[in-house]
Amino acid sequence: MKKKEYTSVTFIKALLLTIVLGLLAYIIDVPVIRISLIGMTLVLGAISHGMMSQLQEADHMDKK
Repeated sequence: MKKKEYTSVTFIKALLLTIVLGLLAYIIDVPVIRISLIGMTLVLGAISHGMMSQLQEADHMDKK
């Protein structure tokens, strides 16, 4: 149970960081920084998506 709570908190943190980096990418006008921020946003989005699918899979296994 504790492991699932940890992954939920980590998922929320990764999601918030993704949103913040995405906003920074549109605010900052320096192209190099913008490209790297967009890249980090995409990577964090992929990690968040993977974590979300793992949480759903764990919930599905718990219900069985």
